[in-house]
Amino acid sequence: MNATLTKEQLIEKREEHRISMNKFDNEIRRLEYLDKPFVAAISAECGGGETRCETEEQARKKYQEYCQKTHYRRGVIHGAFLYKYNEDETKTLLDVHPINQEDFFPYQFNKDAE
Repeated sequence: MNATLTKEQLIEKREEHRISMNKFDNEIRRLEYLDKPFVAAISAECGGGETRCETEEQARKKYQEYCQKTHYRRGVIHGAFLYKYNEDETKTLLDVHPINQEDFFPYQFNKDAE
């Protein structure tokens, strides 16, 4: 490090590096999502969960497992859904199954657009 930098300059440089690292982290996450673009998800009172899969067939199998459950992590399940993560970072909803909530629809998606 150059000892002639002021505290403010060091803080500014640190922030520049943090922004740069965040860009790398975001791109790595995007590529990881594309490695396993099919997602079976479950929504419950206690939160929910996701299982990422390489193929739609694998994700549908997990989705069907979620559809058979009534509780998840000791909480009542609202519903299960299946979606695909796209290269342009959008998500395509493939299937929805309400379980304990008749009008269940995943908040991550626009019901009117489906």
